Amino acid sequence: MSGNIDDNAQKYHIFDYKEEDGLTGVAVTVQGKGHIAENKPCEDFSGAFIRGRYLVYAVADGHSCCSNSQYGAKYAVESVKELVDRYTKENYSQEDMIRAFRSKSALKDLLDIWFLKVYEKESSLFDLSDNFDEAFPEYDSLTRQQRLNITTEYGTTLLSSIVCDDIIICFAIGDGGLYMLNRNYKEMVDVMSLCDFGKVGDAVNTSMCDLNVGEFLVSFYPKSIFDATLIMSDGVADPWQETGRFEKINELREKYHGEEMDSMLYGFVVNHAHQFDPDDDSLVFGEF
Repeated sequence: MSGNIDDNAQKYHIFDYKEEDGLTGVAVTVQGKGHIAENKPCEDFSGAFIRGRYLVYAVADGHSCCSNSQYGAKYAVESVKELVDRYTKENYSQEDMIRAFRSKSALKDLLDIWFLKVYEKESSLFDLSDNFDEAFPEYDSLTRQQRLNITTEYGTTLLSSIVCDDIIICFAIGDGGLYMLNRNYKEMVDVMSLCDFGKVGDAVNTSMCDLNVGEFLVSFYPKSIFDATLIMSDGVADPWQETGRFEKINELREKYHGEEMDSMLYGFVVNHAHQFDPDDDSLVFGEF
């Protein structure tokens, strides 16, 4: 995935991952001052995409304890986009999408896509023949321990909102902030605390690299009620909660519109990462 990274943004380690110019909102990842000082790679990734009639928003926060988490995070966000692409090509209706997430088959498909990306990245570490497919066993034949051995250094969270025709599908693997907004209400809906499926305690403490299919959160929200989503890595979500910014978000939406709102959120993340947070920060905001 190519981000829009101009010279100034590159100088300050800012990565704008909003793919289409016509997509309303912001998707920004900023390398934290601690990682810059230590010459560590940016381990977050974010994205906002238009995939057919669906809008896809996602944030992934790679775990610093994992040496390849920057790839794990990138692959996680890309996997959501490719999952929606796959379902679109297979002519999934909105109802099909909902059933896939309710039954957890969507999560298995997502993990398959992510694992194969990791699998190919790791292939150079193994003594393989020229034919990768013949030299390595199929994904379904691998044991859980074999998968863990391959993915253990690619740990990452993943939070996403997929906007369908009438429903928004929200899911979370690991911690962070995932919220639904309505311009007419002061309070936002905290998806991480109010979920239809999944146990909060299990899901927020897990990672893509060690995920059991049951360890995730998924909720469904009517598009007729909610008009925006906000997704943040925990480095951004935690101070927002502590300083009460959540209570003012819709007040800001009344005052600022479109690019003004995007610029304000963009500036907050950049300033926070460069002044206060040693870790990387990501924020995705989309109106629909």
